[in-house]
Amino acid sequence: MPFALTPDVAAQFVVNLLAVGGAFLIGRWLVGLGVWLLFPKAPPGAKKAAQLLGGVGLAVLAAVILFGHGQGWTLFGGGGTGASKGNGPTEQTGDGTGPVPTTVPTSPTPATARIDGEAVRVTVLGGTDVRDERFYKLAADPARSFAELTTALDARRAIGKKFHVELLFTSDNTLPRDHPAVTRLTAWAQANGLTVSFPAP
Repeated sequence: MPFALTPDVAAQFVVNLLAVGGAFLIGRWLVGLGVWLLFPKAPPGAKKAAQLLGGVGLAVLAAVILFGHGQGWTLFGGGGTGASKGNGPTEQTGDGTGPVPTTVPTSPTPATARIDGEAVRVTVLGGTDVRDERFYKLAADPARSFAELTTALDARRAIGKKFHVELLFTSDNTLPRDHPAVTRLTAWAQANGLTVSFPAP
């Protein structure tokens, strides 16, 4: 799935950049202090070079820690989806659509889940019905990716609409309930206080 630059991700990226810059200044100051205490007679050029190396070293360490977490941004630029904010490892789907992040679902019905409101029907596609990792159809709309589906569901939640999610499957390409496309959506819904049900076909 293509990486989506959401406002939260962009804000976190800017904060991380500022932290790296701060690490550079701190590293430069600490090394400068150490050189001044241990080698007071060192040439000015050597002192400046040591300060620069100290600042760069601490900045690189901070960048590895902040950007190397595998949640969409790495030290060298964009990465995978991560996003949601807590997706697990990937596994091959076997239907030619590429890897899909997997997440172990939580309990079927958390205590804080909404059990009232309208039923929002989401059809989970499989096999040859899937194109570009668009596993989901919301009502009669065209197929959506995971990010597009959760954005639409978040919009409903933002305006205060109460609903629960009903997961449906196609008759020709039915996915098992432990398929990554199913468990990922189930985990996301439960984490956002939504009940997920599997009505009989």
